[in-house]
Amino acid sequence: MSVLDNVKDTVKIIQQIDNIGLYRKILDLQSEIMELVEENRNLKIQLQNKDTIVFYDSAYWKKLENEELDGPFCPRCWDYEAKLVRLLKHKGRHPKCPHCKNFVELKMNT
Repeated sequence: MSVLDNVKDTVKIIQQIDNIGLYRKILDLQSEIMELVEENRNLKIQLQNKDTIVFYDSAYWKKLENEELDGPFCPRCWDYEAKLVRLLKHKGRHPKCPHCKNFVELKMNT
C-alpha cells in the first residue's frame, strides 16, 4: 500500500468521525504528500537522464547513442518540471514551447 493510499484511508476514517478540524489537517497533509511524490518523480527522471541531457545553445538536447543531439527541448520545462518538451518552430521566429509558451533564442538552426 502506498503512502497516498494510506492517507486516503485515513481521510475516510476521519470523515466518519466527523471532526472537521482534523479532516482539514489531513487534507493539507495529503496535498503536501502529493507535492513530495511529484517532486520525487521529477528528481528520479532527472537522475535517470543526467548523463544524456546536455544544455547547449540556450536549450536542452538529448545525446543519442551515435553521439548526435536530439532536440531542442525547453529549458524552463526541464528545469522546473523535469519534462522534456520539444521546442517547435513558430512562424519564422524563435522556437516556442507548446507547454509553457516560452520562446528560446537559438543561435544555430534547428
